[in-house]
Amino acid sequence: MNKRIRKKQLKKTETYVNPKETWNLDITFAKFVLPRMRAFRRYVKGYPDFAFSSMNEWYEAIDKMIAAFQLIADGKRFEFMPEEYKVMDEGLDLFREYYFHLWW
Repeated sequence: MNKRIRKKQLKKTETYVNPKETWNLDITFAKFVLPRMRAFRRYVKGYPDFAFSSMNEWYEAIDKMIAAFQLIADGKRFEFMPEEYKVMDEGLDLFREYYFHLWW
């Protein structure tokens, strides 16, 4: 089958992925998640009360997640300072831990 026709078919079914997007998936994912986390931070109405005692604590956790994704999205992972690795690890750990609690 012709490559162009195949690509069109995949785009119609939303299964086409540009090969360039697979080169640095960490950066691609971070660039996708970052604006959504920022919007979530603006519009969030509640927090996981089993882990946080106030909305401000939840905001702090979200801010740490945002900071981690910002570092990754900047694409300078080989130039990180040790304190930036700490920020990134903490933010990603929080994202993993509260992934199913990113509701409003």
